[in-house]
Formats: sequence, C-alpha cells, structure tokens
Amino acid sequence: MGAGNLIGLWMHRGLDLLVLQLAVAKCGAAWLPFDAKTPLARVRDCLSDARAAGVIGERDLLAGFADPSSSDPAPGVSAGGPASVEVSNKGREL
Repeated sequence: MGAGNLIGLWMHRGLDLLVLQLAVAKCGAAWLPFDAKTPLARVRDCLSDARAAGVIGERDLLAGFADPSSSDPAPGVSAGGPASVEVSNKGREL
C-alpha cells in the first residue's frame, strides 16, 4: 500500500474501519469502502474495475478470497485478483 494506490475496505462499521481509513490516507492511498453485506461477486467486480491494489477486511468476509489450492485457511492472494489482508477484531464487540 502506498501513494496513489486504491485499497478496498470490506468490513463491518466500527472503530477498526475508521482506523483503517486513516491509515490508508496516511499512506497517501485512497480507499474503496464496501459494506459488510455486499456480496463477494460485487466486491470482486468493483475491485477489478477500479484496479485496486488489494482489499483489507475481516476473516469472515474475506473467506472467498482464499486460494483454493492452498491449505492455509487464512485469506491470501487469489489467482488473478487483488491481495487480501485479514483484520482481526478479537475481543471487540461490534
């Protein structure tokens, strides 16, 4: 993530989302927000159309971005798609 990049943010509303928006802005990048209820196909299409560098979100939302050929349950880089990063909200009530 850096200046001029576009990063997708796909998470539930809350403090974590606000902190990520500030972090993305501090890096000089822009964010493309997605509501937690947005279907995976819609998120993929928007990220592709916008040529986003990646997507940051919560594990339950990013499960569809996991590489099916990998044994790693955590989301990773999907074939031909943007990178995804898991954000944990462990211990936080949403």
